[in-house]
Amino acid sequence: MREPVLIGIAGASGSGKTTLTNQLVKRVREELPEFTVAVVREDYFYLDQTDVPMNIREQTNYDDPAALEHDLMVRQLRQLQKRKTVHAPQYDYAVHNRKADTRALGPADLIVVEGLFILHCEALADLMDLKVYVDTPLDMCLARRLTRDINERGRTPDSVVAQYLKTVRPGYKSYVEPSKAKADVIIPALLPNPRAIDVLSAQLRHQLTQPFITGA
Repeated sequence: MREPVLIGIAGASGSGKTTLTNQLVKRVREELPEFTVAVVREDYFYLDQTDVPMNIREQTNYDDPAALEHDLMVRQLRQLQKRKTVHAPQYDYAVHNRKADTRALGPADLIVVEGLFILHCEALADLMDLKVYVDTPLDMCLARRLTRDINERGRTPDSVVAQYLKTVRPGYKSYVEPSKAKADVIIPALLPNPRAIDVLSAQLRHQLTQPFITGA
């Protein structure tokens, strides 16, 4: 049995990673319905802070790779490569902590991995068969982040801007932007971008359907 294909989609916060991921998954499921798809989001793997007081959680720098349990993420992706089911953690942004429940992710032919640091983290980048970077101007990223965090995560405009200036932009400059050099494909994210989806889906079609040759 062949291993699944892993595609990593990285980029700044608010760059359009999730939009690209959703559009790509939709296209693959429409055009290649015989193949199963799973999505793994790096945000699932923020550290458990159950024993950390709320006022401390609110001061945590979530734009630093140290805020995430990448070792667990790597282990679970390797299990998925072996076509085993994993139980991925889930995250509650409102309380800055993991939820009590997990999400079962079953074996899939294509695994889409999305997150800020998946090209920065060498162990994660090495797992990817195709590495994509979504390249979006920072002013657009901030505008999208404001809309998302206010509407979906219960934040105030002032808190979003303060966090952006204190940790988001510095984290981008230190970790995310330099990881662009590792990408196989760089996509300007003036989404929707149907041609980018065409290119990625064609490459994935090739990787999913190429003949499987077993070892001697």
